[in-house]
Amino acid sequence: MNISQKIMAIYDMAYSGHKWSDALDALLHGTQARHMLVYDTGDRRAISYSNQAGDANLSQTPSALSDYNALIRERGNLSLDAQGSAIIHSRDPFTPVLDQDLWTIDEAHQQRPEIKFTVDRLSVFRRFYVNLSEDPQSFTALITLYPQHLQGIPPGADQQHVTSLAPHLGKAMEIYRTLYGLRQKYNAVLAALDMITVPICIVDESARIMLQNSSAEDLFQSKDGIWPDRAGRLTCSFEDDTRKLKGAVSRMCHTSVGEGDDRSLEISAKRRGNALPLTALATPLRDAEMELEPGLTGTLLTIIDSTRTSFVRYDLLANAYGLTQAECRLLPHVIGGLSNVECAERLGVSPETVKTQVAAILAKTRCRNRIALIWRAYSFSPPIR
Repeated sequence: MNISQKIMAIYDMAYSGHKWSDALDALLHGTQARHMLVYDTGDRRAISYSNQAGDANLSQTPSALSDYNALIRERGNLSLDAQGSAIIHSRDPFTPVLDQDLWTIDEAHQQRPEIKFTVDRLSVFRRFYVNLSEDPQSFTALITLYPQHLQGIPPGADQQHVTSLAPHLGKAMEIYRTLYGLRQKYNAVLAALDMITVPICIVDESARIMLQNSSAEDLFQSKDGIWPDRAGRLTCSFEDDTRKLKGAVSRMCHTSVGEGDDRSLEISAKRRGNALPLTALATPLRDAEMELEPGLTGTLLTIIDSTRTSFVRYDLLANAYGLTQAECRLLPHVIGGLSNVECAERLGVSPETVKTQVAAILAKTRCRNRIALIWRAYSFSPPIR
């Protein structure tokens, strides 16, 4: 794994909101360390360790971390962690602090309860720390732990490697905190989105998902047509569709920050496992006439799966626009995404008849195409649970 891949892994964790094991595994790669973990708190006296914030192997030992947290809580200000953090966070950010800079590494040190615990339960002894925050009110640090048989000073190459990536890890954790706050802030928005049975998601300019409703999550499970990649960025089954989708998202994001005037764009995404494509409608979260939330920019994507339209009230649409009985029979098939030939086969009429009736339906409903007709149908029967 090269340095660029490691940096990418670090920032991927910041945006995905998953546990940090992948990022810390990337940092571990190529070092002699056994474990790495981070802590993040506003109070150095309340330091604790989560199995969500350790490397993959450390995350497999949640009971050890839980027991260690209980130990340092019991010891309070006398704990090695409380004493060490006070010094670590007085040092310059992103520079290594060795354990020998904090304590005398002698027999008495080895008998400290915290050291005995980590030796017995995790088989680690020597360690070094890096302050990850430039904010004096934020206590965030990386701890690198070495196996018991390495009794000497942590290797200089390891220190250089870790500290070269520490600014990225610190920035990634800052991004994560910001996004976590946004996720909490928009929980109410997400709850409202979950009431809608049509897949909806909010994405940034790179097409990375910031919010998605449960219908979108269900649709993405198939990984066919449109779905998020491992980094949370939307991709499509076909490269050309991915390019068009990302182009539309970028244009909508520009509108949302006042750098464009696009109001909406439609993107068709072909599927490998279904003859009927998905259609995504991209709109800006914010423009001259509409703002979802002050300061929130991005693109709102509504995805139409024409095979999932059971909620549509065709009778309401037909009555509103005076559709004939023949047009009413045709309407569900058109909304369902069938071609003229397929509609003709289902109804036992000629494709020419279907073509004429489709044109009549579009004219009566004042829709320029079939996608617009689907949206018109949705407006008469909102897809709300």
